[in-house]
Amino acid sequence: MDSEYLKRHLGKCLADGLAEVAEQRPVNPILYLAHWLYKYNENVERETQRKAYVALLEEEQAEAREEGSHQETLKDEEQRISKVESMAESGQEMQNSASPSLQDHEKETDDRRTSEAADISAPADSDATAEESERPVTIQEESENPPPDVEDV
Repeated sequence: MDSEYLKRHLGKCLADGLAEVAEQRPVNPILYLAHWLYKYNENVERETQRKAYVALLEEEQAEAREEGSHQETLKDEEQRISKVESMAESGQEMQNSASPSLQDHEKETDDRRTSEAADISAPADSDATAEESERPVTIQEESENPPPDVEDV
């Protein structure tokens, strides 16, 4: 039972310490083994901390790479947007620098459309007078209503 406990808790550690004592052949092997076992425990703790630190470092590096690729994507998108904006600006400049006659033509077309819209929305009285003036005059109406500038002879 005691040997099993020693194997489970001190097996590797004690075996490595005794191998070190046999290799170094110190003057005081018991004191050397005691110091070696003490340092072994510190080394195990330090190794555990180092592994945790390395894992954290790798995780941060992965995040940094991901952030870098995200920044590159944003930069590419910003460049595409600036290209589109510059193309739109150059298109506006081309429209603004179009010949004055073209601009005048567009203005006249707009004015004509506005006046046509006003004519359509004019009151019905003007429509009736326009219809009367366009309607042919019959002989009977002519005799009843002579033109104002014609005198009876």
